[in-house]
Amino acid sequence: MSFFYNKCHPPNEQRMYWLLIGISLAAIVSTSAIAYAKNSSTSKNPIPTSAVIDRVFVDKSDRVLTLMSDGKAIRSYRIALGGSPSGHKQQ
Repeated sequence: MSFFYNKCHPPNEQRMYWLLIGISLAAIVSTSAIAYAKNSSTSKNPIPTSAVIDRVFVDKSDRVLTLMSDGKAIRSYRIALGGSPSGHKQQ
């Protein structure tokens, strides 16, 4: 296929062709990435503005971080603890 294309199109036109393809692909990928980031950054269930987070509870065995207000769980998040999560952590 490239042999046929080289005979029909001079090298300058060939460069412009590949440049156009490259720019088009870059535009498609960047637009898709922006749309994905925009949709994934908005929370479907935001924390109420009236809630005061007074405790952050981390359950290492279940690998869950829970935000609490007045003893009630407001929101929970899955967390990663690294390669060796057992035992007490010291700093």
